[in-house]
Formats: sequence, C-alpha cells, structure tokens
Amino acid sequence: MIEHSGKSWFSENRRMLLFILFVIVVGILWRILTRREIDSNGVYVRAEVINTETFKSGYIATLRYLYMKQTFVKRTRSERGREQVGDLYLIKILPNNPRSLIFLEDDPVPACLKDSVNPDLGWKKIPECP
Repeated sequence: MIEHSGKSWFSENRRMLLFILFVIVVGILWRILTRREIDSNGVYVRAEVINTETFKSGYIATLRYLYMKQTFVKRTRSERGREQVGDLYLIKILPNNPRSLIFLEDDPVPACLKDSVNPDLGWKKIPECP
C-alpha cells in the first residue's frame, strides 16, 4: 500500500521549480540586454549562408563571416527560412564579442556590395551602394 506524506507534488518540488523559473528569467533577460547592446554598439558585417536546416520549432541558418581578419561560423535562428546556401546577408555583431549577433535576414547584401570586402572593423551603419 502506498502512503502519502500529505504534501502535494508542487510543495515537494518547489525548490526545483523555482530554480528552473529563475534560470529561464535570467536567460530571457540576458538575451534582451545582449540585443540592446548589439543595437547600440554593434557594427555591420557581411555573412555568407553556408547551411540551412529545418526543425520543428523553425529554421536554423549557419553563417560564416569575417571580422578583424578572423573567420567566425555561427548557427542562428531564422524567422522565415528563405535563406539558401551561398546567399549573403548583413548581420550586426558586437566588436568586443563577435560571436554575439543579430541576423538581419530582411537585409540581403545589395548586388553592388557582393564582391566587396568587409572593412576590418565592419560598418558603423548599413552600407549603401555608390
């Protein structure tokens, strides 16, 4: 015969649930603060799509980009999933942490800039065609 201690499942697992909730809130706040920092202090660089994947929860694009003569490869979520391997897009990165980025999937690189080279320090504003 199974005996119950009189405590509900929630009260027995309250600490674990509060810890999980704390981790989720900290993760959300960290993402919001990082995005704000990229918006205010970031620079624009050109990135090439080197892989795309479809998941139940959406799309993932793998990007390769050059910053300060160093190549970075980063997987990032794509809202629309219309990117194709070889496409060039603008991204915004943090100069002090180039792995933190915002994927500007609505800003494909204009044809006049496809053959240009990223400046070592990126662009302060979205580049325009001459």
